[in-house]
Amino acid sequence: MTSKKKKQSMLDYFETKMNQLDFDGDLSLNWDPSAHVFELMITMTANNHEHITLENQAGTTTADEEISYEDAILFYDRKRVDGDEYAANYLATLPFDAKQGMSIAEADGFFTYFQDVLDDGMSDLLDFLDPNTDQTTFELQWSNEQFAAAVAAQAPYKQKEWLAYPKY
Repeated sequence: MTSKKKKQSMLDYFETKMNQLDFDGDLSLNWDPSAHVFELMITMTANNHEHITLENQAGTTTADEEISYEDAILFYDRKRVDGDEYAANYLATLPFDAKQGMSIAEADGFFTYFQDVLDDGMSDLLDFLDPNTDQTTFELQWSNEQFAAAVAAQAPYKQKEWLAYPKY
């Protein structure tokens, strides 16, 4: 007799992996079942001890003691959504297949690389707030090449194991 293991959903897997990240900011995962997308929202906060006047993308200025920076990553069903249409609004747009889901290799590669993005981003944000540096802008950085390398570095068996798209 053989048993079929129930596939873990992308939603459950992502939430587990998010909880394992070493990050002092806030992460939230929003699933829109009607659009077949997930948004991974990132909020970084840091102290602006020097009360440096900062300007956001909308042109609003602040010199508050605590500042926050928000960005997001979009995971989308490649058959329902054209990720290129949304690329300018997200740090990264990553496709998946609603029927198959996402390979564990891709998910694990994502979270491995995402930890680096968060670490580098927090360091860059603190540098940005340091009046002794000449860094005049801040934004999180994403490299599709580094992401692909993190996916390729996963164990081969993970390429054949899939996380299911969640059921309603």
